[in-house]
Amino acid sequence: YKHKTAVEISTIDLDEYLTKIGLLEKISFMKIDVDGPELHVLEGSKQLLKNNNLKIFMEWDKASAKWSGCDPSDIIDLLSENNFKMFYPNYKQNKFYEISKDELLEKPDILDETINMIFLKDPSVLKHHGLI
Repeated sequence: YKHKTAVEISTIDLDEYLTKIGLLEKISFMKIDVDGPELHVLEGSKQLLKNNNLKIFMEWDKASAKWSGCDPSDIIDLLSENNFKMFYPNYKQNKFYEISKDELLEKPDILDETINMIFLKDPSVLKHHGLI
């Protein structure tokens, strides 16, 4: 995670960008894989998070979130405030199971292993595909 030279980049809130191009209400799927600052992505997507049919596929890594200055608890709270339910993978069974905030925060950090979670307001899509 150490870099020798700082690089300046331009950013834009996802809400601002999607509003500008007229797609904010049309987005139904979001994949987040930013290796730590997921909270910043979600904070820039507060209007998008209100979409009732939005599904989020997001890499979960508490250690990287903390390294990026983000509190993993804040990530969960922001999603919960927007009525998302959290689904954690069971890779051996190829299924996901609903998990609470406390259960998720108690899970140990697993080095060098990616945990891809699904966040949904309506879990029927997982049921339909036999994933829960």
